[in-house]
Amino acid sequence: MNRVGAFDSYPWLRAVVPLAAGIGVVPDSVAGCALSGYLPVCLFACLGVLCVCMGYCYFRLHTPSSLRWFGFFLTFFWFVLGAGLAVLSRGGRSFSWPDEPVAVRAVVTDVPLDNGRTVVCGMEVLSAVSKGGECAAGGRRIQVYMQPSAESLTLRPGDGIWLVATVCSPANRGNPDEFDYVAWLHGKNVSGVVGWLPSGQWRAEALTQVERQRLSGWFRLRVRALRWREELVALYRKAGLQGEELAVVSALTLGDKSELTKELRDVYSMAGASHLLALSGLHLGILLSLFNLFFLRRLRYNRWYFPGVVGAFLFIWGYTFLAGLPASLVRAASMYSLLLAATALGRRTLSLNLLSLAVFMMLLVNPAYLSDVGFQLSCVAMMALLTLAPRLSGLYRTRFRGLRTVWHTFTAGVAAQAGTAPLIAFYFHLFTPWAPVAGLAALPLTTFLVAASPLLWVCGRLCPQWEFPVRIIAGAVRLQNGWLDWTASWPAARWENLYPSPWMVAALYLLLLSLLYRPAGSRLRRFTVCGLVMALVAVLDMYGARCERESPCLWFYNLPACPVVHAVCSPSCSYLFTPYPDSVFHHTRRIADTYWRRRLTRPPQLVDLDKGEAPAARAQDGWVCLPGKTVLLLFDSRWTHRRSVSPQNPDYMYVTRGYRGRLAGLKDVVRPGRVILDASLGRKRAERYAAECDSLGWPCHDLRTQGALKVAFR
Repeated sequence: MNRVGAFDSYPWLRAVVPLAAGIGVVPDSVAGCALSGYLPVCLFACLGVLCVCMGYCYFRLHTPSSLRWFGFFLTFFWFVLGAGLAVLSRGGRSFSWPDEPVAVRAVVTDVPLDNGRTVVCGMEVLSAVSKGGECAAGGRRIQVYMQPSAESLTLRPGDGIWLVATVCSPANRGNPDEFDYVAWLHGKNVSGVVGWLPSGQWRAEALTQVERQRLSGWFRLRVRALRWREELVALYRKAGLQGEELAVVSALTLGDKSELTKELRDVYSMAGASHLLALSGLHLGILLSLFNLFFLRRLRYNRWYFPGVVGAFLFIWGYTFLAGLPASLVRAASMYSLLLAATALGRRTLSLNLLSLAVFMMLLVNPAYLSDVGFQLSCVAMMALLTLAPRLSGLYRTRFRGLRTVWHTFTAGVAAQAGTAPLIAFYFHLFTPWAPVAGLAALPLTTFLVAASPLLWVCGRLCPQWEFPVRIIAGAVRLQNGWLDWTASWPAARWENLYPSPWMVAALYLLLLSLLYRPAGSRLRRFTVCGLVMALVAVLDMYGARCERESPCLWFYNLPACPVVHAVCSPSCSYLFTPYPDSVFHHTRRIADTYWRRRLTRPPQLVDLDKGEAPAARAQDGWVCLPGKTVLLLFDSRWTHRRSVSPQNPDYMYVTRGYRGRLAGLKDVVRPGRVILDASLGRKRAERYAAECDSLGWPCHDLRTQGALKVAFR
């Protein structure tokens, strides 16, 4: 008996895989110039040629080879379409903002989030004016970091605002193993960032009727949904919830995470239950089950069934809008919508075809979903639940319904964790082995909280003095938090410092697919495939461990508050040089948690710049001698008035904020191979030093604009 391949069993994979591949291969450098020249014309011309070729092969030829050519052209068509959508999407986010302050008229798009030091707020630009004239920035989204104040925390989605600030294009600092801030902002369609907005440089002002008409209907609907969500959270407060209970219930039911504290997030993360705080198919499925139980099920065999299905559609997408349209919930809403349509047509099925079709439609609408971590985890978890969970639940069978329910819940948790573990290790560098056990009690409590949330809305609106349901729900939240806190304290509850390479992640998923593979014939072929894949995983693991070893190099970190030079002689021997030794480890803590912990076997040793000795390095008066490299750090005025018969020739001269002199005054003392301008320098000082280096003929590297610099030792 011949087995059917995956692409024959699930034909929608034929479209999703090449479409996603086309979106993923487009680099940002190509996308940045996407809307210039003849690129859109070439794209549509290529798609037209492919359509003609597909039509000719399918309708004119009737041979097996013509069908193969039709499949090839169809796959290539989806690949080109995905690449074109990615180019147009990323190119639309790129915008050249002026270097000078800009007067911006904007509208608030998100609920302001207070992270302690700043208030983060997303805005959509209506108009922008600089000294050179009006900028064509209408419709662009910007991320603004505001000074905390009572006024900034009272902003609501849909409020108008005037601000005067310098808007910069998103850029990473270039430090090793840092968080990809640009990709995260691009996933939110953000094209500009205001790094700091004082209270005196903005004011709230209501939108005029003309400005409101310029906003799209989609945007107005989303703002209205976010305001409704705020009103529902206010009903929670009015009903009597507060503190951790309010934070957990708001996140579980409405996707509002503004009340969550760092300690509470850490508890859910250490227990492997962070997915409970992120709205997904679990939460929507609970609400849809209630809707089906009380309404749709009673209308199944009468004329009101199809209106009930329409009501279920409105309920699904209304709740998705109310939660702010997160990627994981949009995927679940798409799948449930397709499932409702299939059920109404008499086809009850929940398979990879529905998942593939939902993913296909989402990527067509917004290609940026592909780079969203929540979207990736949601799709992989759903795929594991559809393929792996049924096989795990079939390993044990019992007649007792309660025990069977517990077993199915446990196997579903194991399957979801097996599907998401490689991605979680890749993005968050951790693994929580007790997560399926923690979910045995957390999932029923979450189901109860989501199902009981409408009762709180009724209590907050009609009878705020009724304390009984509030006490029950608050007790369930405390029980869930206590259970998760207890499971997080179990031995080996959290494996940290996991840094798999992309090739290793791909190999792990290939291993998972090989375990699901059922070839025709004996079990020997299956074991052979699994053995070959496991050997591939071992080879990639050894190759990745070898590539992770850091070769001897010199790092100039891009840290605005603390100049640092890091000399890596070997993974077990490295040195730090900084004029601020008391605060250097505080400012480099993020680099220490990623780069040092991942690639170094020992933390770096701090060397005094005035007179420091180390086995492989020596420093005196800011002059650092390393194997094959010399660095001069200018952090005060000691080199300003020095004279020398023959100028010194350091490989690098590192200029920091403590130096107040001119570089031209040092031309008789030093002649550096390259000048490094630290990120702590102000913009005007850095531009002045760059102009001096250009006049003196010295190569220059500005860390603030060009990112961190890595130099290999000779």
